[in-house]
Amino acid sequence: MGDAHVAPVSDADTLAAYDWGAITVPASSCDPDATGDITLVDGKGELVGDEFHTYSVVAQLPPDIGELAEGTAAVLRLTCYLEGANAVPPLPFAIFAVGDDGPELIGLLHNTDLGVSASGSALVVDALEVVDGQIVVTGTYLTDQDAHCCPSGVGWTWIAVVHGRVVTQGHISDGAPPAELPDRGARTEGDLIIYDPPVEVKEQSDLVLLEGAPEDFKDFIWTQKQQNDGPGCDSVITVSRLHLGGFASGGVGCDPPMGGAALLWIERDGVWSVLLTHQDTPPCDVLTAARFPAGVLGDAPECADAQWQPVPYAP
Repeated sequence: MGDAHVAPVSDADTLAAYDWGAITVPASSCDPDATGDITLVDGKGELVGDEFHTYSVVAQLPPDIGELAEGTAAVLRLTCYLEGANAVPPLPFAIFAVGDDGPELIGLLHNTDLGVSASGSALVVDALEVVDGQIVVTGTYLTDQDAHCCPSGVGWTWIAVVHGRVVTQGHISDGAPPAELPDRGARTEGDLIIYDPPVEVKEQSDLVLLEGAPEDFKDFIWTQKQQNDGPGCDSVITVSRLHLGGFASGGVGCDPPMGGAALLWIERDGVWSVLLTHQDTPPCDVLTAARFPAGVLGDAPECADAQWQPVPYAP
């Protein structure tokens, strides 16, 4: 008789078979200033931050396991309790992939890393679920009319892994997530590359996220980042859309956040430069003179006419 066929073990099965009650998580899950790791026992652990702060860590088991765009992942939600107090924010959750010697941590996030709602409140996470190649986070948030105890806003956001890096939507959307979510990362529409979410360039290694961009544009963006660095501002250059005909849109800000502006870039005779730095709707005459493609501005582009009123932009 021939050898019996043995079906390969999927990454999902491998992740599901791990003893998640004995997982090791970073100590910074509870205390951002803490170093080292915490190994849980039966899904629980303890972190002694200093003489005033001792945390109990509880994992919500089992983790949610599903397919992200770049492979299978497990999302483990944690709760940190400060001794003598109720659960304290930020609320952490860890993202793991299959590693050579067990689960490999590929991202640690807190609810405060997901951005805020229109009212400026962080999301109180109710559920995490891997859907359509990304992690969908749902929960509640405080509206302007709410008492501190009782958030009534319902919202959601998403987390994705692009080129091995954890990226987020950056804000909380109102209501429930749509039934079908679009792919995250770079997508193309003819000569237009749309980065969803926009690529944030903080380090030179971030340039790899500008998928499909020519090398001269990447070099230009890195130069922009260096030129905008200054006292108290570690600049962040954001790239939203790139047209291979020599046009791009994005912005500049600081880390930590402090001011910022939208940017439009243009390439002429092989040299990239800033076409426009703006806070409001860009002027129509500047865009028209540059023959700036409408799609680089967004899905429903507008410009400011001679009276500075927003009007649909069509070059």
